[in-house]
Amino acid sequence: MTEDSIKSNVMRAYYSVLIAEKRLGYLKQSIVRLNKLKDDQEKLYKNGFAERLDIDKTQVALNNLMTTSNQIEQLTEIGKASLKFALAINQKDTLELRDTLSIDMVKKDLLDMGNFKYTDRKEIQTLNVVKDLQGLDVKRNKLSYIPTIATYWSYSKNALGQSFNLFNFSDRWFKTSVMGVNMSVPIFDAGQKAQRLKQAKLNLEKTDNTIQNIQRAIDLQLKAAGTLLGNALSNLDIQERNMQLAERVYNTTKKKYEQGLGSSFELLQTQSDLETAESNYFQAMFDAINARISYLRALGKI
Repeated sequence: MTEDSIKSNVMRAYYSVLIAEKRLGYLKQSIVRLNKLKDDQEKLYKNGFAERLDIDKTQVALNNLMTTSNQIEQLTEIGKASLKFALAINQKDTLELRDTLSIDMVKKDLLDMGNFKYTDRKEIQTLNVVKDLQGLDVKRNKLSYIPTIATYWSYSKNALGQSFNLFNFSDRWFKTSVMGVNMSVPIFDAGQKAQRLKQAKLNLEKTDNTIQNIQRAIDLQLKAAGTLLGNALSNLDIQERNMQLAERVYNTTKKKYEQGLGSSFELLQTQSDLETAESNYFQAMFDAINARISYLRALGKI
């Protein structure tokens, strides 16, 4: 159970870094776009085709975007440090993540996880061991009513005398051999055996009840985890489509602006909408990954 907990912590830390790195890449693309827009506006301003206000608005948006980018960079470094801690890696060592984050990674192998058995869970495995031991305890107490027969045999050699040399094998040794049979028949013990047997049966029954309660709790956990995962994946699909739509709107608005058919305000607004859509997408990705990890842990397949 401790191993499963460690695995889930490592997975959460790992995917958090992947999400932060990918979001950082999107932010840098947005910074490039705004820098290009600002350069175009400055050229238009010099030629008298744009207002200084347009440049200032773009600069404000660019400053906010750079601030967010710096914050994400810091969060990425903190995330890598947390991942090193979870993996017991020295903080001075270099850690490079090579996976490419995608929706397919979140959905991977989910269809092959339907064959769930309670024995996949470590809690049930542990309680089954306890149940087996308690079953042996009941059997042991039942056998205490049966008479026992034991045989014994001992053999020894002794040397007697006022002086004796241990290394002189010509001295006389006296042999002794004893053999016997011991039989024990339980007659009366003031009900102690009966009480011990009763307590052992109660302990076994308690364990059975505990297993049943945990199985019901696992059913609830699976139901909740499966529902949350389904909702998270659905939301992730929606946010991905929203991000793609926001990108198309931005590209269309940009073309209109370059052809003189749109304003810089509209372009900045669509840029802001695209950043919001990207932020919502990565939050949905984070929620979906956490839901996946919780679902895997509920299945006992972490």
